Amino acid sequence: MKKYIKEIVWIVISIFLAIASYIMISYYLNGKIAPRLEIPVKETLFITYPYIEIVTYISILTGFLIFSIRAFINKFINNNYVLLIYNLLFILLITKIYSLNEMYSVEEGWTIYPPLSGVQDAIKIKVEGYSFITSSTYIIVLQAILILFLIYTAYKTGKNKKLS
Repeated sequence: MKKYIKEIVWIVISIFLAIASYIMISYYLNGKIAPRLEIPVKETLFITYPYIEIVTYISILTGFLIFSIRAFINKFINNNYVLLIYNLLFILLITKIYSLNEMYSVEEGWTIYPPLSGVQDAIKIKVEGYSFITSSTYIIVLQAILILFLIYTAYKTGKNKKLS
């Protein structure tokens, strides 16, 4: 029973850290503590999220970091079921970030009149896209690393469970 209380205390600490982080981010971006977080992307584009959604996302991140650090310090000896759950939730959160990145990224080109294909000595113009957060490749690599970490944690947890 004592070890379950310890896990619950760490979960509550991650939630309190998430709430404190939301208050700081909200005050920094909006100048006040708002029920909805408005993130300015461009001059006319704002992304808004309700308070509970942002706190949930930050709580998943902080909980994942806390339980990962604990697992590395304890060399994966303890049962790491909470870490497995947080890792799975973090992978799902990265999927949400990937979809946001794809939705708000600009990768289209432009049309020039007269078309450059009609000009004999056309200058090659490289079209560069704009990624909202980062390149999609980095997000997919991060997600693959998290999946490998999930597999490793599950292996070590099962191995330790079999020994005890």
